[in-house]
Amino acid sequence: MIFEFLNTYDKELEEQLLQKKKELEEIEVKIHETEKMLKLIQEENQGIFSDFTPRPVAEKNSDKIQELTITLGEYLEKKTLCEDQIIFLEGRRKELRLAKNELESLEESFSEEVNVSRETSCSISVPKDKLHLVLSFLPQDPIRAKIELESLV
Repeated sequence: MIFEFLNTYDKELEEQLLQKKKELEEIEVKIHETEKMLKLIQEENQGIFSDFTPRPVAEKNSDKIQELTITLGEYLEKKTLCEDQIIFLEGRRKELRLAKNELESLEESFSEEVNVSRETSCSISVPKDKLHLVLSFLPQDPIRAKIELESLV
């Protein structure tokens, strides 16, 4: 029952981990695309004739650059958060595997103890017969019962 719970919890952690890894990949793609777009707009702003133009050059682009910079910062925060969550989930899975291994070793030692106790209980069943014999002697011959008990010990 405990193993079933640990196995289902392990599967849930694995699913969450895969989901976070996919999310991280998507965020990295978005970061890469945003960086490319930002670089492209910055290159576009630095046109050949921008120094000679009396008008303000590409105010629209500067707004877009600011917007992309903010978006890039948000994506980087999401990436950091996602990486932290992945590390946390991997740590949980590692702890879970260690707990499962400990539980298996405890179960093995417990089964060994049960086997030993079964063997000893089987060896005790023979003296139980002798104890019944001693009990039958006790009311009639207490000295013989005492001798029989000492032989059992």
